[in-house]
Amino acid sequence: MGSPIAAHPKDTDSVFSVHLRFVSSALVPRRFVVEAICNEMRVVSANAFQRNLRSGLYEKFASSRCRMTNPSIYTISSLQLVRILTGFILQFVLLNTSSLAQPHENVSRILVMHGVWEAGPWDLNIDRGIVENLQLSEDSSVQVSFEYLGIDAEMSPQRLAEIRAHIEAMVREQGISIIVAVQPLASALFFDLDLPEGVAGLLLLPTREVIELARGHPDVTIVESAGSAAISQTIEQISLLRPEGGTVYVVGGNNGDDLLYVNYVRAVAESYQGQFQFEYLIGVEPAELERRLRQLSPNDTVLSLPFSAYTDSEGNLTAVGSVYLDLMIDSVPSPLFGIYDRLLGQGLTGGALSSTSGYANTVAQLLRYRLQNGEWGTFLTPGEAFTLYDWREVQRWNLDLDRLGVDYELINQPESLWQSNPVFVLVFGNIVLILLLVVLFMGVQLRRSNAAQTAIANSERLARENEERYKLLATNTVDVIWTWNSKTEEVTYCSPSIEKLTGYTAEEFLSQPLNKWVTPESFQRCIALYNKGLSSREQLIEVEHYKKGGGTVWCEMSAHPVIQSNDRDTWVGVTRDITQRKQEEMHRNKLEASVRQNQKFESLGTLAGGIAHDFNNVLGVMMGLIDLLAEEVKGKSSDLLIDKLDNSAQKAKRLVQRILTFARQKEGSKEVLDFNELLKETIELLESGLPPNAILQSDITPELIKVSGDRTQIEQIIMNVATNAIEALGSANGTIKFSLCLQTYEQTTDLPHGSLQPGKYARLSVEDNGVGIDANTIDRIFDPFFTSKEMGSGMGLAIVRNIIVQHGGAIDLHSEPGRGTCFEIFLPVSTAELDKPSDDQSLQPLDRSLSILIIDDQSEVLETASLMLEKMGHECLLASDPIIAMERIAANHDTLDLVITDYSMPKMNGLEIVERCASDYPELRVLLSTGYGDALPQNTVLANNRKLIVLHKPYSYKDLQQMVEITVFEADPA
Repeated sequence: MGSPIAAHPKDTDSVFSVHLRFVSSALVPRRFVVEAICNEMRVVSANAFQRNLRSGLYEKFASSRCRMTNPSIYTISSLQLVRILTGFILQFVLLNTSSLAQPHENVSRILVMHGVWEAGPWDLNIDRGIVENLQLSEDSSVQVSFEYLGIDAEMSPQRLAEIRAHIEAMVREQGISIIVAVQPLASALFFDLDLPEGVAGLLLLPTREVIELARGHPDVTIVESAGSAAISQTIEQISLLRPEGGTVYVVGGNNGDDLLYVNYVRAVAESYQGQFQFEYLIGVEPAELERRLRQLSPNDTVLSLPFSAYTDSEGNLTAVGSVYLDLMIDSVPSPLFGIYDRLLGQGLTGGALSSTSGYANTVAQLLRYRLQNGEWGTFLTPGEAFTLYDWREVQRWNLDLDRLGVDYELINQPESLWQSNPVFVLVFGNIVLILLLVVLFMGVQLRRSNAAQTAIANSERLARENEERYKLLATNTVDVIWTWNSKTEEVTYCSPSIEKLTGYTAEEFLSQPLNKWVTPESFQRCIALYNKGLSSREQLIEVEHYKKGGGTVWCEMSAHPVIQSNDRDTWVGVTRDITQRKQEEMHRNKLEASVRQNQKFESLGTLAGGIAHDFNNVLGVMMGLIDLLAEEVKGKSSDLLIDKLDNSAQKAKRLVQRILTFARQKEGSKEVLDFNELLKETIELLESGLPPNAILQSDITPELIKVSGDRTQIEQIIMNVATNAIEALGSANGTIKFSLCLQTYEQTTDLPHGSLQPGKYARLSVEDNGVGIDANTIDRIFDPFFTSKEMGSGMGLAIVRNIIVQHGGAIDLHSEPGRGTCFEIFLPVSTAELDKPSDDQSLQPLDRSLSILIIDDQSEVLETASLMLEKMGHECLLASDPIIAMERIAANHDTLDLVITDYSMPKMNGLEIVERCASDYPELRVLLSTGYGDALPQNTVLANNRKLIVLHKPYSYKDLQQMVEITVFEADPA
């Protein structure tokens, strides 16, 4: 691969050949050569080449990606090598076969030499323009070759020498007579070449230094760049069109040619530093460039420069191809200015633009003149830049082009038909106007004729239709339509639908005045509405109608006066049945009251639970100290006082249990109970303490009724309700009747206190004939702390309600002052088997002293528990901080026998301590102490199949001793 890859035909012929040429493998990566040979290497006629250009083959080549990571190190697979050799052989055979068939002595050969190493869109347009503007055909005696050299500003002398040698050999071997050097680096290379005499040079867009170097060479002509003028003029136009200032983002490539334009912008930008801030996005890879461009705002401005290559993430120079153009169009959210017309009409706003096709046309004209005359027509041909703008982009960014002060050209500007063909529009408009006048005149005459013929028939038909329509509406509408005379107070018309509403026919309704059909309150609302007269407009009121079969129906009535010249007393209205809506409103109000009641109980329950927990700690200390005091003074005269203290503490303990029950933190242990037998036993217990003026009666169904619940709590329900009934009798003689039966509900039923789901329920009624309860008291009787007794606590019925709701039931109350009260209690029926009482299991007493760690954040509880345990003969360690306690357990778990920990503590709760001990120290027993009742999960199984054992606060000396023994022997508490 050390020699050029493509060769020209040797014989003079009529074939115009276009070759894509590359330098040796020392200059271009082999992978790129493979792609060029296998995909794009062609020898075609001029027409076929143009067709390939149009079909995108040339663009496909230009968009190929090649990264020059290390020009001296290349990798290629065996398959790629085969493809290279096969493609090269085929192309070589085609080229040489073609060359042998035709002579070549009179062929003029032109070499177009690009400085870049991969064709970008600008370069492709130059090549395409040269071919098209030369207008060569298949019988032309001119051949054009295109070379992409890959010259860089920092290229080593050795590689530049190789490129020069390659071009010089090509010129001599192929007899090239004209070299077109495109862009500054290629133009500078031209003067470093050792060329045969008579080889002419056309330098496209060279630098000023190269132009000066070319002066005095008769075989060299210059096409000067319009880029510098375009840049200067475009920046000036930006300053005029965007006077508000902002940031100008300059986008360009970073190969040698691209950087020349960037440097010129930097020089021009110094004059505008007070107005604009310039940011340079030079050589940014496409993905990053797209991201940064999308972040711009409409206040920014973008200036697009030539972009042939960028530096990738590995620092390699990579050709960007046509991706740059699409990226600029799709990504820029700001006005886009440029110096070339490549994007005009595709998203470019405009500027002082030089045309690529213009450059190519100029080159072709100079080449044609040289081929015809043997000399160049001129030494210096300046490039031109024209002020061009896209009308759509100008409108989009609201630019005032009159500020430019120079002539400009707009593309894509809409042109009206009037502007293009005014005579045609004028003639056509007159013809249409005349035709419209004729049609209008004929239509008016026809309409008058038809109106005269059908006026009478239409009025009669409309009258009949209106009568039938109104009759149909009045007869079949659900609402009642009526008219009323406010002077005589008589209903003058009523639609038949009144019968569906009230049961009265329309004839019956018309026979009586309105006050006979509505309640007095409703009639007064009607009179008040009618008295407002015309000022009332239309209004809605609710009235209650009497029904023929008894009762009433609620209706909504809409009425307004009828304004007529001869009748100012007639009202018309519509009455609609709203019974269902009224019922729904009552039901909604009832539910809202229930929700408010439940919210009240929940908030008070939370408060009561917290108080009970704190009180449990205090009470536990008292009970423990009482037990210890009893042991100290046993057998002395103070035993009676200690017993009284103990009784008071037990009462306080039961009160706390009731508060926890109210707070739903103590649900109790549920079992399947014989409700019939439980009620009988409770009634017998009540009879033993019944006052002489009260008589108990019972009506208990013989059918077995089973309920699931806590026996003690259900007994508490019956006792509390019965106690209230006894107190309601006072000193008067009275009867209290208990009734128990089954009741089934087919659908969900809401009661004032609780909701019943479909199913069977045990219905317990407790009825007395005492003083009764007034309406105001009924609404508050179940409120916590509400009582009508001088010495009452107000917790009895509140706890009853909570227990019933917790058991899935409901409670209702009916009372009337002076006639007694009836409580109705509903509990869901259970279908399970009755629970049998379990035999108590005796525990083996401990015969040794234990080492026990006590954890509690309350110092009084710690000291009291320690005193009781030491009284039992155990050794105690105390910890008030759970974190420190866990450190002691980790250090002494081998010597500890038991850990007693409180549940509610800061930093770490007791359940976490139990779980960690069960997991990390399976031999260590842990007892959890809590004052939150049954709020902890039941039957919790810990790690290593250990069960959770709970000591409920407040506990006595005996309770503590029993639970220590249970925990040590791992038995469940009784």
